[in-house]
Amino acid sequence: MQRKPTDTGKVGTLSTFYLHLPAPKNCPFKLLIEKWLTYSRADGLSEKTLLGYSEVAAKFWWWWNVQTGYSTNLGQHPKCVTTKEAREFASYLREPGLTSRWGYPTAKDLAAASIASYGRTVKAFFGWLEREGHIVQSPFNKSVKFTTRKQTKVIKSVSHDSLTLIFANLTEPNRLITFAGRRDLAIVSLFLDSGVRTGELLSMRLCDVDLPNRVFSVKGKTGRRKAHFSDTAKGPLADYLRVRATQVKEENESPDNALWLSTDGNSLTACGLKSMITRLQKRAGVKLHAHQLRHSFALDMSKKVSMFELRDLLGHASISTTQIYVQNNPETLSETYQRTVSPLAELEPSIPGLKRRGRPRKYQ
Repeated sequence: MQRKPTDTGKVGTLSTFYLHLPAPKNCPFKLLIEKWLTYSRADGLSEKTLLGYSEVAAKFWWWWNVQTGYSTNLGQHPKCVTTKEAREFASYLREPGLTSRWGYPTAKDLAAASIASYGRTVKAFFGWLEREGHIVQSPFNKSVKFTTRKQTKVIKSVSHDSLTLIFANLTEPNRLITFAGRRDLAIVSLFLDSGVRTGELLSMRLCDVDLPNRVFSVKGKTGRRKAHFSDTAKGPLADYLRVRATQVKEENESPDNALWLSTDGNSLTACGLKSMITRLQKRAGVKLHAHQLRHSFALDMSKKVSMFELRDLLGHASISTTQIYVQNNPETLSETYQRTVSPLAELEPSIPGLKRRGRPRKYQ
């Protein structure tokens, strides 16, 4: 049985399983993928985005080199990819019932959202090749479809009942006497209260927190920005800071040290946070993902602030991303309409008979 590909987390040198497969020395395709990843890193993209780029680009290279053998028949440079092969790759992603994909056994088809994500990544790569002059024109034009219909992104939030169960578990007395308990309550509270991303929360340092003014600085997809929290979240955060101080030796403490620590005193990692959330959902008996707390924040705030204010609160680079939360929350439009006065309603006092009281007269 073939080994499942793994990613070492090293971005910019494509150290994945796929690129360890036999290939000609100094393969132009591989070298250009590495150059693109280095460029993307310099452009300030997040580690999560870079890892995604690395995996998809490597899978495309595997498909070109191993699955189809096109590297031998057509060439070892991206310029050899035409629209015909681009359509074949899209078909490979959509092909149902494959017993093997990417060179190892698989039991399920790719979801529509995953296929669309693959498409965005390979289009970004070939778009970069075109801009940099490595190819004349990208083969992934509008005729190459990665979706069969317009997709509506489903915003998954956490229900009020689930939140009640989650916080009931987090605030159990036997948990609040532990370091992990205080930390977990502070983290979930900040997620729900500020709407920050997972990467932003994990990037926080001690010096980033301004507790009196209820604001903190985070480094996210759009660079460094300010995020806010309420008095409700201030309490758990202050409690965590107090118990954290007992976990770290003062001589080793620095304002630049990571804010969130594991129980052994090291910086909390993405894997550690994921494990914490997994344990929490099992204890509370609910389905939970950290990003769902951000969605819950966004959907609730969309009823209270303007779209432009919501964009800044969420740290979106484009207002089109923020629109998703409004489009998936029709109650917001209904509530907004009820609070306003329409042009017709404004005319009502000055036009006799515009508003009739009682039962309407029958036509005679």
